[in-house]
Amino acid sequence: MHHSEELWTDAQKFWPERFEQEEKAGKSFNNLSMNSNIISFMSLTRPSSFMTIAQLEVKIVLTHFEWDMIKGHPNKIVGTATLRMRDCVVKLRRRKRA
Repeated sequence: MHHSEELWTDAQKFWPERFEQEEKAGKSFNNLSMNSNIISFMSLTRPSSFMTIAQLEVKIVLTHFEWDMIKGHPNKIVGTATLRMRDCVVKLRRRKRA
């Protein structure tokens, strides 16, 4: 789709100015009411595999730290479908290696 000659002039050519020309002609891809030729990364209805990988990477990084609660209460949980803490501030300390 992003390389379709039916949708783009010189589709294989790197030419970022093409978006400026479309915007001047009133065909901005930020206009959600038009049928756009570009699908943004976060506009997908299902989470992508890249989002899942990014969340796993953050979890792996956070395992290298110890948590100290500065503000909030660990038992104050809000939400019905998903449990999450509210108004919580934590301080991270690097874990000592065993």
